[in-house]
Amino acid sequence: MPGSPNAAEPRRRLAVPTLQLFARGGGQAPADATCCAPPGARARSVLPQAWVRHGLRRPRARRARRVSRTISDKLAGKTFLAVLDDVWTEDRVDWERFMVHLKRGAPGSSILLITRSRKVAQAVDSKCTYDLPFLSDEDSWNVFQQCFGVAMKYLDPEFRQIGIEIVNKCGGVPLAVKVIADVLHGMKAIEEWQSIRDRHVIDVEDDERRVFSCLWLSYFHLPHHLKHCFVHCSLFSRGHLINRRHLIAQWIAHGFVPANQTQQPEDLGIGYFDSLLKVGLLQDQRQWPLGGDVTRKMHDLVHDLAKQILQDEFVSEIEITNQIKRCRYVSLTSCTGKLDSKIFDKVRALYVSGHNLTFYKTMNKRCCIRTIILKNISVASLHMFVSKYEHLGYLEISNVNCEALPEAISHCWNLQALYVRYRSRLAVLPESMAYT
Repeated sequence: MPGSPNAAEPRRRLAVPTLQLFARGGGQAPADATCCAPPGARARSVLPQAWVRHGLRRPRARRARRVSRTISDKLAGKTFLAVLDDVWTEDRVDWERFMVHLKRGAPGSSILLITRSRKVAQAVDSKCTYDLPFLSDEDSWNVFQQCFGVAMKYLDPEFRQIGIEIVNKCGGVPLAVKVIADVLHGMKAIEEWQSIRDRHVIDVEDDERRVFSCLWLSYFHLPHHLKHCFVHCSLFSRGHLINRRHLIAQWIAHGFVPANQTQQPEDLGIGYFDSLLKVGLLQDQRQWPLGGDVTRKMHDLVHDLAKQILQDEFVSEIEITNQIKRCRYVSLTSCTGKLDSKIFDKVRALYVSGHNLTFYKTMNKRCCIRTIILKNISVASLHMFVSKYEHLGYLEISNVNCEALPEAISHCWNLQALYVRYRSRLAVLPESMAYT
């Protein structure tokens, strides 16, 4: 910050030259060259994510300090280019803490940072900033063809002409072009393409609103059963890696995947998952080595769409009390304090991360909760959330320091999937539960 009495010290700490790109409307760098820092992520949470893709082991069991030390050791004396995509951290102090781990690199090292917030540029004190231009009509059409795939070869000239007119309405925003390509790919009749062209839903000036309008089109044309599957993903925080196997188990617990005599529910769920991928509502596939799980993410604008669709059926803040009557999805990732147990009377899905919460009153054992995900909570909170829920079909516990599950879980007659992950020290199951 020019003119501040302590300006020299921060500039020494932020010594690695930083080039900042402003990506408008959801543009992103190639996934294989980047790491994604979730909005508002702290430096200590950015570090493990930043280096998982670049040769370090997953830091599940490592403390942040140990990961940071490993990063510094790996970069010591080496020239590097770090590409940070979709960054939202605007706190200068956080950036100073992050940059201290990069200062051991050799001269010539650089950082390429991609963001949609100019406040990030001020916090990082970038050496150079550059506004990414919108795509030209020609480049937009090229992007459309790449996203549409080999089916472009078989399109009649009439489809191509209408496609060009639709793409030109996207205003050169890459994400809007991609979403439109995904939407049109599933439409086989010329009348459907004409309907998209003649709608005014994407005829807006603001590029972010234009992308959002395209996303609405993608959602609007989903089959009814996939709409339920999609909005369920609003439960997760932005930037969350969505495990395909776990997500499908949650869909099954909610009854979104019907019984089928010819297919197992899990196989049918994979088809649902792939369908959301094809229309651009899930992205950035990653498969961990040695036959590991497949994960996906949602773009932050897609995540906003899912929450907007649910409106007052989604709650993420304890202070919101006027939504209790309709609330079906509760995601508590940034709240502390006491909970009104009435909020859970009609809740179907619950996600709690990193809180020691208490209730004013005991939760109703007859509530309709189907899925519960608990992360980084205390043992006391675990006993509070794991009770005799008649309809509970999915329970996931991560990073909870407990050695035994509450006996009440054996009375969850409909429980189909139980996942205990990462640093949880679970060693004992209730005696009434069958071992498999």
